[in-house]
Formats: sequence, C-alpha cells, structure tokens
Amino acid sequence: MPLHPSSGSRRLLTRLTALACTAGLALGLAACAPAASDDDTIKIALVGVDVTNPYFLKMSDDAKAKAEELGVDLTVQTTTTAQGAEVESQQIESAVASGAQAILVVPISPDIVPAIEKARDAGVLVLAVDNPTDPVDAVDMSYITGNRAVGTQLGAWVAAKLDGEKAVIAMLDVFSDQVFPVDVDRDQGFLTGMGIDLADPGLNADEAPDGQYDGGDYTIVCNQATGATQDGGRTAMENCLSANPAINVVYTINEPAAFGAYQALEAAGKTEGVIVATFDGSCAGVEAMKRGEVTVDAQTYPGKMTALAIEAAVEYIKNGTKPSPSEGETYFNTGSSIVTDQAVDGVDSITTDEAAELCF
Repeated sequence: MPLHPSSGSRRLLTRLTALACTAGLALGLAACAPAASDDDTIKIALVGVDVTNPYFLKMSDDAKAKAEELGVDLTVQTTTTAQGAEVESQQIESAVASGAQAILVVPISPDIVPAIEKARDAGVLVLAVDNPTDPVDAVDMSYITGNRAVGTQLGAWVAAKLDGEKAVIAMLDVFSDQVFPVDVDRDQGFLTGMGIDLADPGLNADEAPDGQYDGGDYTIVCNQATGATQDGGRTAMENCLSANPAINVVYTINEPAAFGAYQALEAAGKTEGVIVATFDGSCAGVEAMKRGEVTVDAQTYPGKMTALAIEAAVEYIKNGTKPSPSEGETYFNTGSSIVTDQAVDGVDSITTDEAAELCF
C-alpha cells in the first residue's frame, strides 16, 4: 500500500520546497510555484483594501465571491490611504508568514517594493490590482484600468464640451507630497486629453499654469490634495474657489472627491456651467450624474480586477502558468468606459442608463 507522509513531514517538505525556490532565485534559476498547503487548500491574501470606499469594497466583495467559487482560502487585510506604505508592507509580510501562496496588493507607494521583493523571493506570486507598482515589474502582473488612457479620453471629452471656451481648471488629486501611480496617471492623462503640454509626465502639478488647450486658453487655478475622500474634496474645492471663483472645470481623482467638490460649489452658488469630471463609475456616481452633480465619469471595473487576479493565481499555483498581459501592454487591462448623457464627437461614451447596468 502507498505510504502517506505525516502532517509534520508535509510541513517540513513545504518549508524545504520554499527554501529550494528561494535558492533557485538567488542563483538565477526559474522560480517554483508555491507549494500547496497541508490540506491542498489554496491560500491567497488581498492586501491594502480601504473598505470605507465603495470602489475597494467592490474589489473585496468580488474577490470573496470568486474565492468561494474556486474553493480558495482568502484573507482580506484592510487599510486606508493615510496609513501609508509601512502598514501595507507589514500586511504583505504578515500574509507571507501566514502561508499565502499568492498576494493581491493595491500598491500605495513605491516604498512597498522591498516587501514585495521578499514575498516573491519566498516563492509567493504577487499581483497588483487597481494600481501598478513602481517599477511595474516589481510584481508578477498587474490587473488594472489603463488609467492614463481613460484619463486621456476624459480630458478629450472636456475639451470638446468646452467648444473653445476658456478653461479655468481645478485639479483635485490624492496627494501633494508623494508620487502615487494612479494619481499621476489619471491627472496627467486628463491634461494630455485636453491638449495641455506636460512638463514631466511622471509628476503632478508642474505644468504651466496658463497656456493653450485643444480649443482655447486655459488656467490651472490649483492642484489640491483630497486624500481621495469626500471631506478632502470639499476642503480642496473651497481652497480653489478662494483662489479663483471663476472655475468652470473640476477634475477629481475619484467620485468621493467629486461629491465633496460639488458640495463646495453648491455652498458657494457656483454650480452653473461647471464641468465636474471624475473616475470610478459607481452606482452612487451614476445617480450623481443623473442629478447633474457630476458631468462625466470614467467607469472602471474594480471587481473584475480582483476576480481575474484570483483566477490567474489559482492557475499559477495549480499548473505553474504565469499570467500574461493584454496585447501591447505591460499589464492586464480590465477595461473602462466614459459615461455621460452629453455625447461629443470623437469620444466614445455610454449613457448613465447603460452605466447603471455595470456599476458597483
């Protein structure tokens, strides 16, 4: 009869396999797929999710649904943007220590890369979701929106909608003191779409404050940090209106910031004729568009990011098949749509009714 190793022997074999994989990496050999756990249940961790934000809550919910469908043991470690890279790095290390064979991470800063490197050196598959790492090859693959590309579409829609009117712009980002890839890609993509020359396309807020966009003159009144929150968006917009009450274009990093910005505009009696352009495409955002509080929205599909990443992780752990990027890209593009009920020539868009069928 065949012999079966004891649970202690299996644990020893798992540790020895991990050590062999790490040694192989150090020698430039191919990495091993992570060993299965004692009961052959695949263990995956989702790290860096702020479940106070509907966008990330959708990520978490769809990850849990996909994990249940595939019989995966999924742990979700929550955080907030304000907690920073140190907390997220600790979460990655904790996931490795608890036996995760794959980690899905929402990268908050380049400062988490050393923790990611340690995880990969230990034979753990690491996949970025929502936001690429810097550098992009710090992880095995990224499942993200093409933020710069959809930001360019959003800016092109705004430029066309202005139809030659002077653009007096408020830029409401996440941070003012650090480089955050999704923050930069959305901001810089938006300005590119408007036809505004960039200084350094890898930095926010270094463009000329006055100049020409595709269609007319522009002035960038402010670049304000919002923390990607509603309260932050309101405070940032109040500061911008104090600097120039004639603002007619408001760019925001996400819908919570847009909702706060609209509150400030409404309180100041400045909503008439103002374009509010944002990202996410949540059900709350679609409803805000129908009420006229948001003008145009770039709808993204956060649940798809984590669901596809979990499928890819399971395939790798079971069969050693590494995930592949979308054609012509360094990442897997999970898609996006421009949402508006005011279509313009040259920019493909869907209506709010269509978006309501896809929102989260």
